[in-house]
Amino acid sequence: MRKYLATGAVFLMTSTASAQVAPLPASEWTPQTQLWLARAMVAEAGWNAKLDYIAIAYVLARRWRTMTERWPALRYVDVIRRYCAGLGDYRRQPSARQRWVRALSWDDAPPSHWPKNASWKQSLPLWRAALTISEKWGKGELKHPCRGRAWHWGGLIDTPRGRMVPVDCGQTRNTFYGISLKEEASVSKEPPVSPSEENRVETVGYNE
Repeated sequence: MRKYLATGAVFLMTSTASAQVAPLPASEWTPQTQLWLARAMVAEAGWNAKLDYIAIAYVLARRWRTMTERWPALRYVDVIRRYCAGLGDYRRQPSARQRWVRALSWDDAPPSHWPKNASWKQSLPLWRAALTISEKWGKGELKHPCRGRAWHWGGLIDTPRGRMVPVDCGQTRNTFYGISLKEEASVSKEPPVSPSEENRVETVGYNE
């Protein structure tokens, strides 16, 4: 009997230790957030880039946690919109690619502004995969792929600024970078998007 009790205790401890923890508070994880995160994944890494997708989500979460130390009302979805260059700048008109990326939705129909020479039939499963990865990440089912404190990412055309150092996140399309804790703290002093700017965001194509 003692043997079985001991075995059960070990199993319980192992199960508890291996339980996944959601990377965001439940209040931050909404269908809107899942959708915008999936859009950002595609915008920043293209199709079929799972490691990039997961690393991007974790970097954005880390930036959000740091910024909410000063701006507690800031939402994770706001950080997605503000930081991801692939989604466009709320102060400028979006590019053709940014328009269709922003229009990606839950529907099976192609998004508005979808390129006429591209096959939505082939791209739809890839979009569904991005939504699934976003969902699993929000539930805490996907581990952080980076071996280090990633804070930024960039593609081939991006130039690292300041004291950025590469962080190993596996075979990703983007390069991920870390910075010092002092530099991280300075980010919390950057003001989030103001209400007037948020309204402007909605007028240039940031609607769901």
